[in-house]
Amino acid sequence: MKKLESLFTEFEDQLKETIEQVWLSEPGEAYLEGLTEAAQKLSDGIIQIAENAKKGISTTPSLPMGEQFMCYVINYLWPDQAKSFLILWRDVIFQHKKAHLLLLDDLTTEEALQNLKAQSKTAIEAAAAELIAYPEKIIKATASSKQNMGKRMEQWKHQENPWPAYREQIDTIPKQCQGLYNTYLSLRETSTSFLKIREYINQMLNSCDQEMNSIKTSAQETINFIDNTIESPDPKPGKIALRLEDLEEEISMLHHLVNFTSELEQQLAELPEKTQVSIEARDGWLLYKEINFRKSAQQWMESEILPVLYEVWELTENISNGMKMSLVNIRNRTIILSAETKEGKPSTVEKADLCQPLLAFLKKLNATKENLTELEALLESRLQSTFRLSEIYTQGGTFLPIPLESTINQLKLNQNVQLNRIQDWLSQQQKVLRRFKTTVEREESLSISEKIVRYIQNRSGDETNNHYNSIFLTKGYIGESFWVGRAEELRHIESLINNWKNGFRGAVAITGQRFAGKSLFGDLVANRYFPDEVIRLLPNTTIKLQGRSMTTTYDLGEALDFIRKHTLNARPLVWIDDLELWWDPTIPISQNVRALRKYIDNYSSSIFFLVSMGNWLKVHLNRLLEMDFVFQAEINVDQMSAEEIREAILIRHGATHKNLIDAEQNEASPQQFRKMTGRIIKASEGNIGEALNRWSASTQRIDEDRVTFSFTGSIILPNFINTETGLVLRAIMMEKRTNEYRLRKLFGPVFSEKYSSVLQRLINVGILTRQLDGWLEINELVVNDLGRMLERKRFLKFHK
Repeated sequence: MKKLESLFTEFEDQLKETIEQVWLSEPGEAYLEGLTEAAQKLSDGIIQIAENAKKGISTTPSLPMGEQFMCYVINYLWPDQAKSFLILWRDVIFQHKKAHLLLLDDLTTEEALQNLKAQSKTAIEAAAAELIAYPEKIIKATASSKQNMGKRMEQWKHQENPWPAYREQIDTIPKQCQGLYNTYLSLRETSTSFLKIREYINQMLNSCDQEMNSIKTSAQETINFIDNTIESPDPKPGKIALRLEDLEEEISMLHHLVNFTSELEQQLAELPEKTQVSIEARDGWLLYKEINFRKSAQQWMESEILPVLYEVWELTENISNGMKMSLVNIRNRTIILSAETKEGKPSTVEKADLCQPLLAFLKKLNATKENLTELEALLESRLQSTFRLSEIYTQGGTFLPIPLESTINQLKLNQNVQLNRIQDWLSQQQKVLRRFKTTVEREESLSISEKIVRYIQNRSGDETNNHYNSIFLTKGYIGESFWVGRAEELRHIESLINNWKNGFRGAVAITGQRFAGKSLFGDLVANRYFPDEVIRLLPNTTIKLQGRSMTTTYDLGEALDFIRKHTLNARPLVWIDDLELWWDPTIPISQNVRALRKYIDNYSSSIFFLVSMGNWLKVHLNRLLEMDFVFQAEINVDQMSAEEIREAILIRHGATHKNLIDAEQNEASPQQFRKMTGRIIKASEGNIGEALNRWSASTQRIDEDRVTFSFTGSIILPNFINTETGLVLRAIMMEKRTNEYRLRKLFGPVFSEKYSSVLQRLINVGILTRQLDGWLEINELVVNDLGRMLERKRFLKFHK
């Protein structure tokens, strides 16, 4: 057995040398790695000394009393001091790991890190000196008489040796140190990913700024060009028209949402999922928290960042649209001016007024830019204050908290609200009766057109409440934080996908009314079950497969043929949203559906087909082509339960960070909220999108932080449908979007004689709206009420 004194001397030298070597490194990865490796060496040295002392206690014949007493001290008292020293060493590693992560988030400085390093060395040196001196200190205190030593050793002999328990603890501490170091390396990568996401959002905001500045510059240059051309000795309005036409084509509509969400999903996918993270070292304990960085970041983004970004994109896209409309307006004026100049007629267009649309546009652009600056500042504030990895060290807090929870809690706090008194109710009823009589008299004096316009205006909502409305009116998949319900439908689709993976047919139809959630459900299935194997098919878009690209037309068979040729070794999802869009006058929808049926029959074991369509189209095609035999299953999404719709409204309302106020200017109670949503749910007949639209239209802005509910359910769409309007509207419902050329091809010569004027009337009263690209669509505010009316008149099948 090696003599204990020499072992202790060697350990003392090793300890001093280790401290000097480790603290020579600059703060960083090498410094933390040195601390981690040193923890294992020191632990091994302590164990060697204590094991040697354990042997000394049981040595026969016994050692001299002084040496034997030293062995007892080393086994019975010193391990607690050694454990405390190693815990201090571990805590130094933890504090430096934490400090480095704070430095990555710019929440501390290099100087502070150097100070922490110096303070740590001072604390470690003091603890090391105390650890080395401790046995001698005990021996001196007890060595006044051999009798004292003997009594003490006799007491220890009757106690269980604590060293084996201490050894297990001391053996664990270097492993904890290694775990801290490994976690540091992982969190450093995660911190970099957080930084990349923040930078990407800032790039997106800069892109919107540049886009707006570019449009502003273009508008100013166009004004100068028009002024110079008009004021020249030989003004040529036709030259202006040609220039404006070129400018219109240069203005492209950027798909901000698609581009951003695709890139964001990739960056979020780099974040780790469930990770055990040490968040605090307290009283000798290392406290851990399990954090799912990917899920937390995704939910926080969807709640705190995306709603504001949608508003930024909407403002940017509105400016692009506004510029385009101004150019169209001026071009039309110059064409009229040019024609009048050539014919020698007096001009009906003032040359000085030519630039008026652009001047008005620039004024609006400046106001929009102020709004954009405010939104960008809000995003920057949220990202800088919260979206940082170092938030894991926030005491008592949730990592990336979603304020929606507090919004729901606020609603729950006010559960005990007094009921209205009976006399107030009776008084209100008397007023209602008087108003009803006046309303009936006024109603009888309105024409059908006036009633239609009034209904559309009632459904249009408060224009000053754009920030609130944008969260409710955003269409498509915006992340699972806003997803509610559909549990049965998801179980059904998951079962079908699993069967397909086992070799069965994979073809599912998603049917429903407008806004019932067909696109959202399909996008969720695509993102959840086929995250990297989705082929989204739309007419007139470009698809890329294995380095080959194709721009689709209205020929669905051609697109499916391209997909089949370039996915021989893959098992993708082909997602066809809105089958109604796949036709034109040269390619009828029946031809495309036959092509789809052929590909489903031949290839649905290797390609999963997901197709959405309206109830009316499904019924129509079923009569002609027996669509029920084409698909493995049909999932209809017309209905959601009242509780699911109520939850969807509450989630979106919470994401707006606005308080809902009742008629008495108090915060709405849960009972009031339930009553409000009940009226919306009844009016929307269980259609989730219709319910969100109606809620948005029924909320009025009070101020920056408050909205109130004002629902007028008594105003209904009047019955205006006759044979001619019914046929035109049925045709547009079947196609979803159309134009005069298509309708002329569909109706033939009789279109000009009979249906052209019907179409114009529908546009004038707002039943039909013309998009910027010239397509005609049924106004989204009336489309479902119109569908029900067409079903009652037996023009189509609206309900499932």
